[in-house]
Amino acid sequence: LAFLGLYVYLFTRPADYDQPRNLLAFAGLTVIIFLLYSKGYSPQFLVYLLPFVLLLMPDGRGLTYLLILTFLNVLEQPIYFVLLPEARWLLTFVVLARLIVMLALAVEFLFILAPMRLAPLAQARRYAPLALGGLTALALIILTPLTLRAYSGSQAANSAMGTFAGFMETQSGNSR
Repeated sequence: LAFLGLYVYLFTRPADYDQPRNLLAFAGLTVIIFLLYSKGYSPQFLVYLLPFVLLLMPDGRGLTYLLILTFLNVLEQPIYFVLLPEARWLLTFVVLARLIVMLALAVEFLFILAPMRLAPLAQARRYAPLALGGLTALALIILTPLTLRAYSGSQAANSAMGTFAGFMETQSGNSR
């Protein structure tokens, strides 16, 4: 009901839908709301969102959002799903970061639809891609060694030598 109520509220707001840009912004906002509302998310769902960002923000602002979303998709698939399925912290990070970026994109699309109603947020909107890009760079710096450590630990545990080392640790613990 909350999803329906939000969509009805947005649909009944006055906007100039004769302008293609406004129509694209409303469609992009609808896709974001649907993706946030959906029970599950798959990395290929990013394809639904990319055209709206490309068409509405064909500049550095849009490129920043696209690079962040693509980076998060790569962290999710293949890094989490294929290489590190036991690293739940990585999936938690990806889901929360994607939520923040999608909410920022929703605000961007709302600015296109109704710039005057959101005028108090104009200053924050101006720095949003820069802040998100900086946070992504910081996350990359922090996550790279953590991910490499988790990967090397998972590879060691899944190799024959890791199995032998685990067996030897168990045996040495039994003899004490």
